[in-house]
Amino acid sequence: MFTSNEIIDFLKQKIHEISETFDVEILAIECDVDHVHILFKAKPTLHIPKYQRT
Repeated sequence: MFTSNEIIDFLKQKIHEISETFDVEILAIECDVDHVHILFKAKPTLHIPKYQRT
């Protein structure tokens, strides 16, 4: 569960780090108690399943 600001900040940081390796631009990240919304911009050649599993 995402109830701690420290955990949320860590998660957002990791998402940004991983996204850089895939040349993905994060436009917005919002955390709720049990899930995360990510709005991102990527090239059409991005293999999304590989990006999701990282």
